[in-house]
Amino acid sequence: MLRKLSYFLICLPLACSSVLAQTEKPPCTGGSYDLVTPYLGTWHEYRVTDSTEVLMGTLTTKLLAKGCAISQHFMEQDSSFSYQSLGAVNPSSGLWQENYVFSTGGTATYQWMTEGNEIYTLRTAASRSSDHIYRLKYTDTRDDEYTVVLQRSYDGGKTWESTGKTRIKRIL
Repeated sequence: MLRKLSYFLICLPLACSSVLAQTEKPPCTGGSYDLVTPYLGTWHEYRVTDSTEVLMGTLTTKLLAKGCAISQHFMEQDSSFSYQSLGAVNPSSGLWQENYVFSTGGTATYQWMTEGNEIYTLRTAASRSSDHIYRLKYTDTRDDEYTVVLQRSYDGGKTWESTGKTRIKRIL
């Protein structure tokens, strides 16, 4: 009887921790964390005009620290321009916030947000001043490609004008 009780007391904590491990949700999943999932991977980015797509460079987007951080790296085809970003979900807003460093020496901060079914990254700060607000609108998202529309607003975000478009196609 004592042997059975000892075995039970030893195995109970192991069984409980196993059940808890199966039911606990990883810390950085759901909500805003899942917003970036469709954009993870290695991609070729193309500048889109009325009739052509011109390869600009390669973009790699990945999650780090068990999904708690996002990192992006872009390199132009001729290596003349690149950027690197690192971001996390801001605890006060619950939104992804990414800090970018550009090979030109500039920096910018973007915040991922949704408006209805649309996904945007809004520039919230930059090392160079500007007379407009800048955002990127993510559209036509599929498993193997998505489109980004570059937009500017000169009236504080009441109206937006599109200034260009890129198509991003998965390579890995």
